[in-house]
Amino acid sequence: MTWLPTLALQAGLSKNASGILASVFSLVSLPFSMTIPSLTTRLSARGRLIMISCVAAAGLSGVSMLLFQTDNFLYWLVLNLLIGISVSALFPYLMVTFSLKTNTPEQTAQLSGLAQTGGYILAALGPSLFGFGFDFFKSWTPGILALLILTGIMTASLFYIEKFDKIL
Repeated sequence: MTWLPTLALQAGLSKNASGILASVFSLVSLPFSMTIPSLTTRLSARGRLIMISCVAAAGLSGVSMLLFQTDNFLYWLVLNLLIGISVSALFPYLMVTFSLKTNTPEQTAQLSGLAQTGGYILAALGPSLFGFGFDFFKSWTPGILALLILTGIMTASLFYIEKFDKIL
């Protein structure tokens, strides 16, 4: 979500407001990144599905709000909180899920390596592609729609994985 401050600036917010929002986005991650791992291990499969549903709804709502940009600070605050919560909850959830869905440390390492390779490739290329998309289309909308599609695919994948007790 490297581009959030730029999007806020282009929507009419001040540099100070955009900076505050970037800080809020980062700060909201602290409690979630510290509590989600222990919560994930304590929840039943049904509980994890409910948690995933809530976190995914927050992420989809926040990214959807990017399609209707305004210069209202409160709107951007809610948007940053929703996306920040989603991002900061899903990463630790996935890290813990690797060990929950495997039987041995070797399987955990194998699954983790596979998933993290794909994730880090997306994380490395995503912001640049988002910027190139803006340069090409002269609009943020195609990039935002791509984010919505990726978020939907990720959510569907998480629901699918939670159907199984073990995946390796």
